[in-house]
Amino acid sequence: MKTALNSLLELKNANEIRVSLLPSRIDDLQWVTFTIKSSSWNILIDDEYNDLNESSQLMCLFLVLRELEIYQEESDYLKWSAQMGTNINNTDLLVYYKQLGKSIFEIESFIGHIDSQITDLDYQLRTGVIKELIAAG
Repeated sequence: MKTALNSLLELKNANEIRVSLLPSRIDDLQWVTFTIKSSSWNILIDDEYNDLNESSQLMCLFLVLRELEIYQEESDYLKWSAQMGTNINNTDLLVYYKQLGKSIFEIESFIGHIDSQITDLDYQLRTGVIKELIAAG
């Protein structure tokens, strides 16, 4: 049986995925560059537990996929903004939100359906799978 950790590792290695932190933020969201092979996209991450660390690439991959899932689950900008805990009047966020759908379409052309492999509840409760993910580096 394939574990969530193994699935993320397989996805990362098969697609040469790398996540790099950028020096800027919008509100409390951290910019990262998400790279698959030679293509890349800038993605905003809500790093509520301070897990975003370039030396922990599996965790970074999970966090990016989680953010993309959140976008896909929310039906509009207002709901997405509320979920992210951001200011709905921030025009930079609105521009980002509008282009994120195109980015996800492009990302899915490389890796298929977006699946972080770990439930949001597991992440929030810091269950065993999250502890394994942190330990995996």
